[in-house]
Amino acid sequence: MFQEYTQKPVIIGAVNWDGSDEVAKFLVDLPGGLFNHYGNTNMLYMASAYGPILVHHGWWVIDGAEHHGFIICEPNEFKATYMLAPVDRVKKPKKDK
Repeated sequence: MFQEYTQKPVIIGAVNWDGSDEVAKFLVDLPGGLFNHYGNTNMLYMASAYGPILVHHGWWVIDGAEHHGFIICEPNEFKATYMLAPVDRVKKPKKDK
């Protein structure tokens, strides 16, 4: 007796690993030191409880909902699961007075 459900809309942060130095610097500079980039090979690794995980070129790095850590997602799954959040739904940082 299954009932039908839909996922609640949850806004996540995500960046596509495109191999660029800009994205590598952003991920490597995140607190916690979870990411390592080897520029000469253009490889990006994410630390996990099971050891380093290779982040494949084109894959997405997602900041999990409610700050449950980072996950990686292959492009087709990302496209099927997520869409860009409307601008009015994105939380904007408060400006200092």
